[in-house]
Amino acid sequence: MEQTRLALRDMRVQLDAYVEGGDTESVEQPGVIWSVAFNSGYFGVEWKETEGIVLDVFEGSARGWVLAKPDAVE
Repeated sequence: MEQTRLALRDMRVQLDAYVEGGDTESVEQPGVIWSVAFNSGYFGVEWKETEGIVLDVFEGSARGWVLAKPDAVE
């Protein structure tokens, strides 16, 4: 789980730097982050555990995080 935390921190740093350094006139800014319940399949980690890390790392972020659920896609 520590690797997940490090990867998410790096992702946030990169997204924040992109937004701060981007030309808002010509570059589409990242918005809501969509993801699957990563770590839950092959690694067998309960999503709630990973979700806690996501919420912690992205606390105060301007962009939201949406979990894409297979049953929600039609």
